[in-house]
Amino acid sequence: MTEKKRRKNGGQLPKSFETGRPGAVRKKPSRVSPCRELAVVTLGAVAAISGLGGFMAANPPAWAVAHENAAKQQSAQIAPEQATAEQQTVREAAEQKAAERKAAADQAAREAAAAQRDATEQQERQAATEQQAAQEAAEQQYEAEQAAAEAAAAEQAAYSASSRAPVAAVSQGS
Repeated sequence: MTEKKRRKNGGQLPKSFETGRPGAVRKKPSRVSPCRELAVVTLGAVAAISGLGGFMAANPPAWAVAHENAAKQQSAQIAPEQATAEQQTVREAAEQKAAERKAAADQAAREAAAAQRDATEQQERQAATEQQAAQEAAEQQYEAEQAAAEAAAAEQAAYSASSRAPVAAVSQGS
């Protein structure tokens, strides 16, 4: 209700406002800012995920446990004297596979180290070649500058000699 209408009514609020009937003018509910709403939703999601994760970590389902890990733990718990011949052969096969994998990994590491060494040596040779080429280019440039300086000196000397000759002839003839 505007101020003018309120003054006309003598400052009285409408009866519907006091009684709370459906036709009454109600104040709009305050809105929540998008930032606050996002913060609440994010915190709720984090709480839900961490609560579920904590529950899952404390009580993992049977399907989440790897069967291979269980089999390895069970075979490790059996003492060697209690093991049957079949269990012994399975254990030996697993140990042999592990040894083969280790040997293959060692071989790959040696090959990688050798390749790295070769690459480093090749880079060093290339750098030395480039340095030598730069040195030769600098020497050639120096020689060219020396030759240009000698040519300029010879030209200067020739010019000086040619300009003195007529003067000498004139001075002798007079």
